[in-house]
Amino acid sequence: MSEEDRRLNRLTFWSVYFLDVSLSFGVGRETAFRLAAITQTIPDEADFDGSLAESNAVSGSSNTEMTRNVFAYAAKLAYAYGPLVNVVNGPWDNQAEWESQAQQITQQAVEVYNGLPPDMQWSALK
Repeated sequence: MSEEDRRLNRLTFWSVYFLDVSLSFGVGRETAFRLAAITQTIPDEADFDGSLAESNAVSGSSNTEMTRNVFAYAAKLAYAYGPLVNVVNGPWDNQAEWESQAQQITQQAVEVYNGLPPDMQWSALK
């Protein structure tokens, strides 16, 4: 399999995973994917290096400033918040255990978010 096919497979998988986490959160169900089963690496900026040239070719633009691609960071956040979606939408057999687990996963997810570059952190002001 070519490197380009691997890149496209990785991006396709993370698109589906992001959709799974988003829909699961929205409809109140657990995600279809479990983190332990995921073998695809999370996309990074290198997966989008050609994006500016391709975008300019399609649009006819001569833009020379490369902007970050938000998808790599969105995939990282989905990976961090997916387990929280599962805890929130999963069975609540033991309230104290559930609260402890939700708190721990939330803390880990917030650490991932806080580690994002400032221009990839969302706020009402941006």
